[in-house]
Amino acid sequence: MPVVKTIEQLRQELEAKELEMAKLVAYRGKLQAELDAVERRIGLLQGAPVSKPAVKRGRKPGRKPGRKPGVKAAAAKAAAEPAAPKAAKGKRGRRAKGGMNLLEVIKQVLSDKADGMRIRDIATAVKDAGYKSAAKDFYTIVATTMREPGNFVKTGRGVYKLS
Repeated sequence: MPVVKTIEQLRQELEAKELEMAKLVAYRGKLQAELDAVERRIGLLQGAPVSKPAVKRGRKPGRKPGRKPGVKAAAAKAAAEPAAPKAAKGKRGRRAKGGMNLLEVIKQVLSDKADGMRIRDIATAVKDAGYKSAAKDFYTIVATTMREPGNFVKTGRGVYKLS
C-alpha cells in the first residue's frame, strides 16, 4: 500500500525543495560571475575588446511577486527621519576636480617620480589627488590602466614610470 502523506508533510517537502533551489540558483550565479571574470581576463590577454556581462533581470528565487523586502521597515524609517537632500543630477563623481580622466591623473602623479611608483601607491596617490571612483577594487583598474602599451614603462616588479 502506498505511503499517504499529510498536507503539512507535503508543504514541508515543498519548502525544503524551494530552499535548496534558491541555494543552487545563488551558487550558480556566483559561479557564473567567476566564469565571466575569467572570460574577461582571457579577452584582455588576447587583446579582444572587453564586453560587459549580461544583466540578470527578474525577481530573486523564493521571493513572492509584487513584494519588496523590508518595505514596512523602510517606510517606518522614512517616517522617523527627515529626507536627505538629493545630489545634483548628472554628477556621478567619476572624475577628478579638474575633469581629468584616470590616465591623465596617473600621468600627473607619476610626473613627480622619476624612479617610478608601485601600483598600490599610484592608486592611493590618484585618490588623494581627487579622483573619485565607486569601484570596489580600484587597484585592479589602476593596474589595468598601467599595463596599456605606450604610456608607461615597467621598471621592476609592480613598479612603473612614465615612458
